[in-house]
Amino acid sequence: MRESSPIARYFVRGVLRGWGLAGRVEDDAALVVTELVNNAVRHARTPSLRVTVCRTTVSTIRLGVIDLVPARLPVLRKPSEWDISGRGLAMVDVLARNWGYSRSPWAKCVWAELEVPDAS
Repeated sequence: MRESSPIARYFVRGVLRGWGLAGRVEDDAALVVTELVNNAVRHARTPSLRVTVCRTTVSTIRLGVIDLVPARLPVLRKPSEWDISGRGLAMVDVLARNWGYSRSPWAKCVWAELEVPDAS
């Protein structure tokens, strides 16, 4: 599933461009969805993922990555300077207005909300 992150970025960028948001939140959204997808691929190890993008308000978009392993929950870590991984959710935490997860007995969705600058 190495191709999952580039496909997710392409999808998110396309949706945001379609909404006229290219350049306003596109790069942050691409980075956030990359980290969420990478976490799902690495930790959930599920055979499939679903990426969602919605505009919850005029000034907010919500990105979601759904996987089929509800028991593996995201954990914000504080890696040491020597750790070679573990910084993805820290980046999401900085870039997103809010982030979290929801789950059902068969799946979970890790989501992040980003603010749209100068939304009108």
